[in-house]
Amino acid sequence: LFEGDMRIRGWTERAKPSPYYETWVQHSLSIHLPFAVSTALLWIVVTVRAVRRFPCPPEPNEHSRSHLFWAKLSAIDMLLTAVTGWVFYGLAFVAG
Repeated sequence: LFEGDMRIRGWTERAKPSPYYETWVQHSLSIHLPFAVSTALLWIVVTVRAVRRFPCPPEPNEHSRSHLFWAKLSAIDMLLTAVTGWVFYGLAFVAG
């Protein structure tokens, strides 16, 4: 929802009062976005591969090891998305 609100209403006008707007806000967003985009893509890949390669009902099989690796990578990416998003939010909207 936050991401949608930022796209629809924009965020730069609301972030300009931040003392970090000219220095750190754009840098923090540039760090956050690769994590956010890759997380969304990894979710799609992990989900599609699981649907295609696990039986119904799901049970361990030859795909399990690969699924575990990509699921853990997705979880780490999601954590980094959250942390970098909090940093961006704090610099852009809380500090002002």
